[in-house]
Amino acid sequence: MKKFSYDAAWQDLSQLVRAHADILLVITGVFLFLPMFAQALFITPPQVTQFDAAAMQVFLGYFRENFIPLFGVRLVTLIGSGVLLALLLAPDQPTVGSAISRAGRLLPTLFLADILMQLMMVGGFIALIIPGLYLTARMAVTPAAIMSEQISNPVRAIGRSFALTQGVGWRIFGLLAIVTILVWIASAAFVAVVGIITQLLLPDEATKIAADLLSAAASTALTLAVTLLSAAIYRQIVAIKIEGGQA
Repeated sequence: MKKFSYDAAWQDLSQLVRAHADILLVITGVFLFLPMFAQALFITPPQVTQFDAAAMQVFLGYFRENFIPLFGVRLVTLIGSGVLLALLLAPDQPTVGSAISRAGRLLPTLFLADILMQLMMVGGFIALIIPGLYLTARMAVTPAAIMSEQISNPVRAIGRSFALTQGVGWRIFGLLAIVTILVWIASAAFVAVVGIITQLLLPDEATKIAADLLSAAASTALTLAVTLLSAAIYRQIVAIKIEGGQA
């Protein structure tokens, strides 16, 4: 039986991007970039120089004051990720309209699963860092399983992710870490270079808008990369399980 392979996952990820580039661009722009840009422009997160108790209080105040718009942004981005996963993974190959409808129907599951995963990961990080990292990998394909298999129970969806990733948790974490770091470095370099250019060429107000746009673009790139990677990981693991008669 085949084993989980970084190379196969990367090739599948590249193939997914090439095959669906147009629709990925549209869905990403509408459901990921625009809400993130709106957040950066109108409800800008606080800037802190160090992560301590004072910074925590600043962030808690920020979330408390902006709970409703932040909640709305999160729901829209969850729908966007769900639409992408449905288009890439669903066996019935839904249209864009059907994928949006499906993501809306499964939004409560996506949201509750997201909350449960965040709580579990935070608990893991509080206990020790390593359990948190491991849990991140074991739950990585939860949204993919929800959209591909139309699982409506968030607990069962997380359990499905644990079942699929059994025995390959650390390999998945390694792949997630590599891709996340690469995308973060590329995004940071792009933002830095373009940011310098905009500061030289644009007035202060336009520079602020450009900075918000770049920040949203970087966040969108990272979210898209993780979503596509989870789809590629899910596809490979399911194929391996089917081949071994374990799916």
